[in-house]
Amino acid sequence: MELAEIQTGNPYRDVSLLRDQLITEHLPYVKRIVNRIAVHLPANVVDTDDLVNAGII
Repeated sequence: MELAEIQTGNPYRDVSLLRDQLITEHLPYVKRIVNRIAVHLPANVVDTDDLVNAGII
C-alpha cells in the first residue's frame, strides 16, 4: 500500500494506517534482531514474543 493510497482525508485514520504499514514492513527486521538476541539469553527467562512486542513499540 502506497502513501498516496493511505491518504483518505481523516488524519487519525491516515496515521493509524501509516503506523500499521510501517510495522508490517519492519516486522521481519524486528524478528531477525530478536532471534539474534535470544540466542544469547537464557530460554526460561525471556520469551521471544515479549521481545518482538517490545521491538514493535
